[in-house]
Amino acid sequence: MKPIPQTRQYLAHLLTFVESADILETHGQITQHLTDEQLLLKQRCSGCSKTVSQMKKDEAREEKNRKRLERKLLAVQDAANMTRVENEDEGAETSTMAKPEEKGKELEHKLLAERHVADFAANRESESEAAFASTTNKPEEKEPKNSYPCQFHPGAVVNKHWTCCSQHVAKKPCAGANTHSLNRQSIYDLSSLYQFHATPPFRSHRGSTMRAAVALDCEMGTAESGDVELIRISMVDYFTGEVLINSLVQPNVRMAHLNTKYSGVTFADLNSARRAGKCLRGTEGARRAVWNLVGPETVVIGHGVGNDLRALKWLHGRVVDSYVIEFKIMKREEEEIKAREEEERKIQEEEKKKAGEALGLSPVMIEETDKELGDGDASKAGDVEGEVKEKKKKVKGSGRLSLKTMMRECLGKEIQTGQRGHDSLEDAIAARDLVHWLITHPERF
Repeated sequence: MKPIPQTRQYLAHLLTFVESADILETHGQITQHLTDEQLLLKQRCSGCSKTVSQMKKDEAREEKNRKRLERKLLAVQDAANMTRVENEDEGAETSTMAKPEEKGKELEHKLLAERHVADFAANRESESEAAFASTTNKPEEKEPKNSYPCQFHPGAVVNKHWTCCSQHVAKKPCAGANTHSLNRQSIYDLSSLYQFHATPPFRSHRGSTMRAAVALDCEMGTAESGDVELIRISMVDYFTGEVLINSLVQPNVRMAHLNTKYSGVTFADLNSARRAGKCLRGTEGARRAVWNLVGPETVVIGHGVGNDLRALKWLHGRVVDSYVIEFKIMKREEEEIKAREEEERKIQEEEKKKAGEALGLSPVMIEETDKELGDGDASKAGDVEGEVKEKKKKVKGSGRLSLKTMMRECLGKEIQTGQRGHDSLEDAIAARDLVHWLITHPERF
């Protein structure tokens, strides 16, 4: 790994990429200690493991859907009433009046049925539909729909299958309850689990020195509670390229899965590292290892580094995020394109106006002509839009803002090519190289 000369000028330039807390918060980074109210929202249901925050979002979504259906129903009723009044005023025959009314009633009944379905979900009724019977074309049975508001598997996982229903661990819950049951926890307990911790003043540990800048990447798994848990951390010195930390992290809680497809970490890896005494103990142990080398003045670099800081439950002020840098560049380019398109539209409108005036057309006639021509263009635009939407379907992590794409486009390097998920050390080094490339290519800005 090629070193980067550590000069005052370079460090000053690097500091110009440190974003404000407001900007970082818009990209999901936590910049302040959690309040008691925020901690209480992290309480979970003992059944489905949803947080209070998620329950509130579900309730708001159900209420929004119910109001939408009510508005549609009222609109249909108003339309039916309007039709009835118009037919009465025109003295229409009963037989001719029945047709629009029947259509209105048919749609009204349909919307009433939809509203009953919404109420069914909102009132948390417990009946579930029977599973679809297997067919000759589809020999596999479809899973029965679980309509409980609180859904869970009452069994345990053995050999990647639930003991309650013999389904694979990834299958949807087979049982549920009408109401959620909270695991009541004190603020003290919630704080010990979820509170964030600010970088303390640097104290040398075994002769260590505070690094001016480091590049960081973490891998996460999911606990049985549903919480995201740190399982691997890698950190390199930004200037020298020295690998400072590259270790698995043994969570202090029971894990549901390690997200191996993306994290590249298996239970066998964790168990082997634990037996060899080569892993860090929990998130707190990982933070201590970081703080042995990092102080409040250290610049922390990463790609989407807010996710890594959240996994570490770490508050840090000096952060440079290559994702945020590229996001700002992308938004600026989009605004420039939009401004050019708007300018071109104004020029075209002015040209149409002049052409119409030359032909002796009034402004109203010009507008009507534009509308007639625009209908065909709108149809074509719809087709094009559909094609664009199809093209937008991309593999996860392959978008313009992904680390993989940016490394290929900016530095011509391929990363994340293995079959065992990501390598946090590779990603930390890539984030370092990418930020250095952005700093040394000011034309991007």
